[in-house]
Amino acid sequence: MLQVVYRIDARDFNHVCCTVPLARLMPTQPELIPAIIDHYRKRTRMTDPEGALPYGIRFKGSSTVFITNGHHRWYVCRERGRKAMRMWVHTYPTTLREAMRAACCPPAPPKRRAAPRRQPAAATGCRQLAFQFA
Repeated sequence: MLQVVYRIDARDFNHVCCTVPLARLMPTQPELIPAIIDHYRKRTRMTDPEGALPYGIRFKGSSTVFITNGHHRWYVCRERGRKAMRMWVHTYPTTLREAMRAACCPPAPPKRRAAPRRQPAAATGCRQLAFQFA
């Protein structure tokens, strides 16, 4: 269960500052840079140089939080034996499967109206073009 510290609600997003158990966190970046890990090992607070908390996303129907910013801090917390990490969590209104389907297979663009067709010229001596407008 996420321990909510405070919440920011708006029309298009739902951000929650909460304490998340490390067992529910999953990093999304494959590499760890040793210099950055050493930097966070020297610190007691897990904020970045600007003072911001780590950031993650959680999909509807899932308890897993995917870390989008803060995987070095997550690694140091695990080394120190911490059980939880305080971070910002953005909750998406769709499931992970729906989000992946939308990212891989975007919807087809709407069909365009056909251009007006030309009518054949009348069988008179002069050439005339007649257009049919919808």
